Amino acid sequence: MKVTVERLKKLGACRGQVARFERMWPRGAVVTLRRALRAGRAGLDVDWLAWMVLRHRALAAYNEATAPARAAYKEAAAPARATYQEASARAFVAALKEQEAEDVTD
Repeated sequence: MKVTVERLKKLGACRGQVARFERMWPRGAVVTLRRALRAGRAGLDVDWLAWMVLRHRALAAYNEATAPARAAYKEAAAPARATYQEASARAFVAALKEQEAEDVTD
C-alpha cells in the first residue's frame, strides 16, 4: 500500500501528522517494515493508520498482535496519567479563581 499526503488528508489525519509525513516522504511511500518503524520513531501514529486502512480479518489480527503491548503501555502510563490529571485539575481551579478575581476587579 502506498501512503500519500492526499490519502492521509482524505482519511482525516491531523495537520501535524500530515506535515510530518510530508517532510519525511514528500512523494508518498509504500509501506514497509523499515518505513513503518521509522515513522513510529518520528512520532507518526502508525496505530491510527492501521485502524483507518485495515479491514476485518487484518484488523482483528493486528489487534490480537498489539494487545499485549497495548495493555503494558496502559499499565505503565496509568500512574503518569493520574498525576497529570490531578495536576491539571489543580491548575485549572487555580487559574479559574485567578480569572474570576480579575473579572471582579475589571
